[in-house]
Amino acid sequence: MEWKISFFALPLFLSVTSAHAVELQLAVGSSGRASSWGGDAIADVPLRLGARFGRVFSLELVPRAGYGTVDDRYLSAIAIQAGFWVPTKKVQPNFHFGIVHQHEEPRAGITDIGHAIFAIGNAIRHRGGFHSSIGLDVEVDRHSWGTVTVGIDANAELYTDNRGPSLYAGAGLWLGMNFDFGGPR
Repeated sequence: MEWKISFFALPLFLSVTSAHAVELQLAVGSSGRASSWGGDAIADVPLRLGARFGRVFSLELVPRAGYGTVDDRYLSAIAIQAGFWVPTKKVQPNFHFGIVHQHEEPRAGITDIGHAIFAIGNAIRHRGGFHSSIGLDVEVDRHSWGTVTVGIDANAELYTDNRGPSLYAGAGLWLGMNFDFGGPR
């Protein structure tokens, strides 16, 4: 019965959000983080691809590549997340949460770069966890096709296995574009 209620709520949700229709989001970031392993500094580059509905709810795919100092390891991850936005004009507070799959591979364990790119190898640790962030996006330019934004966020990831750090936390900077497909801005 619950799925029927959710299914029938979708047209209501879409009618409420139709005033701003759908925005496609594209953002590239840079983040610095630490982990629960002492002395572990992480630098990575995330990419955020998403669709935002009515400027209040988004579904996003966030691939990321980076490096961690402990174990001299390469990190790659992909998160699937939901975002909630306060739809103000210029400054847009937001909160995201989702699931993440991460690969951790010590540089010494990479014997074939082709295998490493496709996450095939004996030294790769496959890990699953949870991702969350809270941030602000600021509109810096407006065009007929949409807006350009800069943003900052604080983020954290929690992993429940013992094959690596259980917690990652840090901050990131973003440069983004929101492509608006209808509705007033």
